[in-house]
Order: sequence, then structure tokens, then C-alpha cells
Amino acid sequence: MVDEFCMEDADFCIVAYGSVGRSARQAVKMLRQEGVKAGMIRPQILWPFPKFPVENMLERVSHVLVPEMNVGQLRKEVERLACMPRGMIQGLNVLDPSFITAEQIHDKAMEMISKQK
Repeated sequence: MVDEFCMEDADFCIVAYGSVGRSARQAVKMLRQEGVKAGMIRPQILWPFPKFPVENMLERVSHVLVPEMNVGQLRKEVERLACMPRGMIQGLNVLDPSFITAEQIHDKAMEMISKQK
């Protein structure tokens, strides 16, 4: 129900659905080149929501970024399952017709990581 990429040792997870998944995969590669233990989960379907794989991921990572081309519906589903402090799950929302780029995802991830330190 989900595709995982580099989640074996990940401490930072990007949850992306649909076309954003390609940019997210590239962002994971960029983050790993900089020494960040990043990984990605891409749900294949949203209904029924893949509760158990997402809960498993939430138990293993410290931060989650959910890039979406909407107002944050997927992020809200991830937050609903989380027992993380507020701010550990953040969204990157784009509401215009442009695609979310790997660079945008990378920059948001680095912003989240820098606030952690």
C-alpha cells in the first residue's frame, strides 16, 4: 500500500503522494548527499488510508514533511496518527498550477532540521 525509499535508517521522512513523489525522491537523494538520514513514503492509495505503514514510520523518525499540491489534507491524516509534538510534522503546500520541485522540498527539510538544533 506504500512505496518506501531509503527508510531503513531514516530519521527524517517525506510523505508524498502522486506526482510530488518524483520530486520527493530526488529531494531525499539531495538530503542524503548532505548527510541527512532522509527517507520517503509514497502511499499508493489514500482510501483506505495506509494507517499501519504510516504509524510504523512515525515511531521511527523525528520529523515528517508532507509536500502537497493542495491545502494539506494528507498532512492532516498523518498528524491524526502521530503522537509527535506540534511542529514535528509540517507541510509544504502549493496552491498554484506549478509543480513542487525537489529544491523546494529540500529547502523546507533543511529549514525544519535547522530549527531542531
